[in-house]
Amino acid sequence: MELFTAPRPDHSPPEGLSSEELAQAIDSLSRKLRSVRASLRTARLAGLAVFVLIIGIGFILLWVGPEPFLPRIFESGDVVTVPTLLGWWMAVILAALFVGIVSYRVFAHRQQVVRGWVHKSHDLERRLDHAESEARRRTKA
Repeated sequence: MELFTAPRPDHSPPEGLSSEELAQAIDSLSRKLRSVRASLRTARLAGLAVFVLIIGIGFILLWVGPEPFLPRIFESGDVVTVPTLLGWWMAVILAALFVGIVSYRVFAHRQQVVRGWVHKSHDLERRLDHAESEARRRTKA
């Protein structure tokens, strides 16, 4: 970027722009807002898919969970002692914690980026509303 260039029209206050520059700024802000909203929607759908995947893994862990205990519930299985039952449940809980912690660490940065897109979206909406109100004011005058 050159050091002494004029700022782009969409970063200037709408009151200081000519009618052509204002139209360009509104077009540019509209395209940016659509792009940010699409990125935000995609990120939220990906987050929802990951959430469903993690919940599914949790249910699988609980279904597989304490192996000596499930046959006792659904059919006549062997007698299960309390230490064996507690050991199996501890293994299931530790596995679920591991999956939860790893998934949080993997997607923590992604969620930070998504929060940034939310703020960017609000900023673009505010700027676009300001530019459109200035354009409406000019057409009335």
